[in-house]
Amino acid sequence: QRFAEELGVRLEIHAITTTYGDLVQARVDGKGDLIASSLTITEPRQRILDFTTPVSSGWISVVVPKESTLSKPEDLRGRKGAVMRGSSQLQALEKLGIEGVELLLTDFSLENLAALEEGEADFTVLDTTLQPGEALLPDSPSLKVAFHLREYGNAIALPKGSDLALRLNAFLAKMIESGELDRLKAAYAGQGPAGP
Repeated sequence: QRFAEELGVRLEIHAITTTYGDLVQARVDGKGDLIASSLTITEPRQRILDFTTPVSSGWISVVVPKESTLSKPEDLRGRKGAVMRGSSQLQALEKLGIEGVELLLTDFSLENLAALEEGEADFTVLDTTLQPGEALLPDSPSLKVAFHLREYGNAIALPKGSDLALRLNAFLAKMIESGELDRLKAAYAGQGPAGP
């Protein structure tokens, strides 16, 4: 909304509520000027989209029940993982090339957590800022981070060569420098007011 105000245009939102793959495909099909979501920068996505400066970062992590002994990628062989369709987490897992991993494909990360908590899967893959061994508090205290697959950066995605890229990066730099982006993220996460 704030970037639209800076451009002097009316914001029009087309919600895609299925998968991240569908979100990317909608942009490729020209159904919007940009993707404003927690979209992770990945090599396959960079082939078809340009990305702004990352607005958040962390780890793509394997999450398991607290009692699990899974501690490295090789431990996933012969295990069942709940992972979102079209997600960067699925791409990171597939890039490992570990044979014998059974996948339960979901549409939302909460489905992954439910599958894990209900014993339908041995692990899931999520974006976290937690370290290995840390519990997913307060929402899923019975789950922990087993290990990291790779770092991630989330950004706004644009069509290749978009004329919005420079202006959007300048706008984001100003939001980051002023601390406004952090205030907005905290408000969005329910951690406090956005403030002026």
